[in-house]
Amino acid sequence: MADKFFELIGAESVDLFEADREKSALLLDPDTGVGKSRSHRHVIVSDIVERLQDYEVVFVFDQSFSRSQNSTEQMQEKLSLLSDLGAFGFFYDSHARFLFSTRTATDRQMVKNIFLAVGLPESRLVAC
Repeated sequence: MADKFFELIGAESVDLFEADREKSALLLDPDTGVGKSRSHRHVIVSDIVERLQDYEVVFVFDQSFSRSQNSTEQMQEKLSLLSDLGAFGFFYDSHARFLFSTRTATDRQMVKNIFLAVGLPESRLVAC
C-alpha cells in the first residue's frame, strides 16, 4: 500500500535511519501548526519535546506564521524555544514549512544530510 502512495505522489520512500532501524520518527499535523499556546489548532514546543521521549525525530507541519512579521524571525523564535528545552531542530522552509526536531545534534545533522543528499537546497534549511 505504501508503494502505491509514493507512486501516486511521485515520491520515493527514504529510510532516514538505514543503519539503525530501531529509530523512529513521528509527524504531527495540527490544523495550523506550532503556536504559543496549545489549542485544537496548535501544538506548542513543549509538546514536541515531550514526544521526543518516544521518537528520535518529531516533525511538524507548521503554517502558523503571522504575515505581519518576518517569517525567518518567527522560525528562529520557535527554534530558540526548542533549544531552551534541550532539543535540536531546523525548519524546512518552502511553500509548506516543517519543523524537524531531534534529541541530539548528531541526529539533527543526520536528517539535514539526508535532505541535502536527495537534492533539497541547503538554503531551504533554517537553523539557529
